Amino acid sequence: MKITMIDPGNFSPFYNANLCHWLGARGHEVELDTSEYLFEPVRPLDGYRVKTEFFELLSHLKSFDRWKLGRQAVKAAVYPIDITRWAARTVRTLPDIVHVQWSLFPLLDLRVYALLQRRGARIVYTAHDVQPLPGSAWSGAGFAQLYRLADAVIVHAEASRQQLVDELGLARSRVHHLPMGGPGPYAGRPRPRHEARRRLGLESHGFCLLFFGMIKEHKGLDVLLDAMALALHERPDLRLLIAGEPLTSWQPYARQIADLGLGPFVDVHLGFVPSGRAATYFSAADLVVLPYREIFQSGVLLAAYTFERPVVASRVGGLPELVQEGVTGFLVPPADARALADTLVHAKADRARLDAMGAAASSIAQGRHSWEHIAARHEEVYEATMRRRGA
Repeated sequence: MKITMIDPGNFSPFYNANLCHWLGARGHEVELDTSEYLFEPVRPLDGYRVKTEFFELLSHLKSFDRWKLGRQAVKAAVYPIDITRWAARTVRTLPDIVHVQWSLFPLLDLRVYALLQRRGARIVYTAHDVQPLPGSAWSGAGFAQLYRLADAVIVHAEASRQQLVDELGLARSRVHHLPMGGPGPYAGRPRPRHEARRRLGLESHGFCLLFFGMIKEHKGLDVLLDAMALALHERPDLRLLIAGEPLTSWQPYARQIADLGLGPFVDVHLGFVPSGRAATYFSAADLVVLPYREIFQSGVLLAAYTFERPVVASRVGGLPELVQEGVTGFLVPPADARALADTLVHAKADRARLDAMGAAASSIAQGRHSWEHIAARHEEVYEATMRRRGA
């Protein structure tokens, strides 16, 4: 089967690479069409071709801050040219499957994918976020039309599938719930907890909570800080490690840390964590906390499972489908600092149980959420889509 994967903004580079690699390992001819990842060079895996043909102009404008309006304006101006050029080339080479990972301008992309569909390609769309989350750089205009156009839509949670069926009226047979994978070969080497803490300059004692990844308002870091202040009354040896790139101003969080007197209990490592260093952060943690207000599914959660770390997560989106209460982690109501604090205090009390939960989490990451299994499930969707259109 000839498969073209497209992610113009390269929003999920490690997801793309793992999926393309394993599809290639299953004997398919796979090409990934994307752009340079803004945060670090991504080493391609074997078994597929990579074409970085989007936003080449921006690769020469390194002085642009990645979140400045100037950069977004350049992307908005360049994208119609790039996607038109890509469409003309793809029509000539016409793959069996065009698998879209993200859409930057859905109303424009609709026309491009409809053209390819008329020429005989099957369009598969992965709705990582069924709707744009707060703080996204684009609006939701056109996504419903894209979902209706696609021959198949892939989501990462049954809750997302039900949302598309109920709210957009998509046929259940066209919406496929496929698992999300972890970092795969990009995971890096896990380290003993004490060594990881030493490398990060952390105290060797204390119970370490990790908040990891891009810092956005909907991820609820403010709720976690409030919960820390409450939990410290009962567990003064709690420590919080924050590691990630703020996509909004850090100042409100800094003020909150100061106002709550959390300075001695919080270690802040701001900035993007390269894939090779992520293992050190997860290895240093006892528990990974995902206090999200909104989310559809979480790569951070799968990374925690990969590194044998249990989680505390909000009961939102697809997270309850991944967190087995008391087995791989704990679930709390969203935006409820008191409930989160009580759970953190409870979780810390039993180290042996946490270790067992980490082992159970790792088994899930290596089983249903392994990339080998995920690629096989994608292959089933592709084949069913081709049969349905009379191939």
